[in-house]
Amino acid sequence: MNVKHFKPLAENQEITVNQMYQHHPNRRYRQRAHMVLLSAQGYNQKEIAMIVRVTPRTVGKYLKRYKKRGFLGLYDAPIPGRPLKITRDIQEHMDQCLEKEPRKYGYNMSTWTTSLMQHHLWVRFGVRICVETARLWFRRLDYRLIFPRYLLLDADDKKVEKGQQDIAAFMDRAMRGEIILIFMDEATFRMVPTLTRIWAKKGSKPMIPTHDDKRK
Repeated sequence: MNVKHFKPLAENQEITVNQMYQHHPNRRYRQRAHMVLLSAQGYNQKEIAMIVRVTPRTVGKYLKRYKKRGFLGLYDAPIPGRPLKITRDIQEHMDQCLEKEPRKYGYNMSTWTTSLMQHHLWVRFGVRICVETARLWFRRLDYRLIFPRYLLLDADDKKVEKGQQDIAAFMDRAMRGEIILIFMDEATFRMVPTLTRIWAKKGSKPMIPTHDDKRK
């Protein structure tokens, strides 16, 4: 077994490695710096391995890297990994989408959901992501699920009356057999919409326009 150790470090080297050992946020790098300091104090690889609880082979590996490259040899090489599906252009597009209603992009929905964004990115960019990835990017773009508030509008009696007249006209045409009028049994439609959490910029308070009308 190779039991060679370093000679005492130069002052500037010792300061650098000691700072790394004392203050680096990553435990692995603190441990590797500790190996170098112990070696400079005369400990052999087997003794160092017992102190820091690694194998002698690991100690030898990082001592060799330090000898070749200095303290930079104690760091891991960058791991390239798989390229991101969500590029900068897609991020900017998602942010623009979330600032507008889905209807602006041809969807019959009032608010964005992670499932809808998943579908939109596939149609627009050919990028297939999971719902959880969409949720993650919503949060990275500083969006949160927030309960909106009602924005009460002045009642428009003319529009209400016109709506009642339109329904009456449809029913009359259905009675004459001109059209087939379909309705859902046991369905109740309230004039005031039900509120649920929607994606909105962190710190904002979305407003849902509605008339102060409690009728069904």
